[in-house]
Amino acid sequence: MKLLMESWRKYLSEEELDDPVQTNSKIIFMAGAPGSGKSTVLEGLGLPIDIVNADTFYEKYLSGLSKRSLAFKSYGKDVDSLLQDFNAVRDELKQFLGIDPEEKISHDELVQKYDDSEEKDDNLFFRYKKYRQMASIRAKKFAKAQRKAKKQKEEYELEGRPFIVDGTGGVFARMRNAKKKLEDLGYDVGMIYVDVPKKMAIDRQQFRDRKLSPQDVSNSWDAVNKNKKPYEDLFGEDKFFDFLNDAPSPEETIKKVKSELLPRVSTFFSGQELNEADWQKWVKTNYDQQIAAYTRGGKNKVRPSGWQEAPISYRGAPPGASGG
Repeated sequence: MKLLMESWRKYLSEEELDDPVQTNSKIIFMAGAPGSGKSTVLEGLGLPIDIVNADTFYEKYLSGLSKRSLAFKSYGKDVDSLLQDFNAVRDELKQFLGIDPEEKISHDELVQKYDDSEEKDDNLFFRYKKYRQMASIRAKKFAKAQRKAKKQKEEYELEGRPFIVDGTGGVFARMRNAKKKLEDLGYDVGMIYVDVPKKMAIDRQQFRDRKLSPQDVSNSWDAVNKNKKPYEDLFGEDKFFDFLNDAPSPEETIKKVKSELLPRVSTFFSGQELNEADWQKWVKTNYDQQIAAYTRGGKNKVRPSGWQEAPISYRGAPPGASGG
């Protein structure tokens, strides 16, 4: 707690502010089912703003596992295939022990059943333990990624900098609470809701490195879709940006984003509805001002890490250059 208070005092002293966040700093929440194309939409918008996304850390951890372990290398980022193999060998072990595969039973109970059984299949039991260990490691890596993303978000909030939270938006209460917290900190909060037909979201999994099963995608799509109207009411018409991504390719999605979504999102950031050319002109005009604000008017001789990738004003200025 003492360290935290010291950090706050240092920050307030440097910024000479009464509040940690300047008014009108911008935050965008992304919402949409897996396969809706949220990353492609962000690419099309070209917002050079930091993105908080647990998947970024998770996929990095998965790549690390694949490099260190031959067992993991065969799966790469294909989490669904690993879970399918684990479920299959678990069902096989259940059948060997005379247990209905549909019956829910804990790992400890399953191990106890095997230990008590007079018949043994050590090869099957070894495969079960191997796949369970791999699935457990993956689950721990995902939990670690969630914690890392949460810490990153808290650091950005402390600095008062704009950022994007990239997630599915499957839990309305969690989103509502997060929005209120950020608004209490002084942020202006909006949402980009990326809609997609369910079948298209499922079909797009074949093109993703980290594939999900059709059932998982369907469940996520249902959870997100039921929140669409509540999200629209929560954020309001001027801060809820609904985008139907039914384009047949990423290239077509980007074209559609620039023509349909960018003008509306530019209003959120700049107060003006701009087309792509005017957006870039506006950005160029404000670039020097953004850099000056981000480096505290030049008084901060050491520019913060990442300033080139995210030259964003603490006062909520819009993007500085295309990319993201």
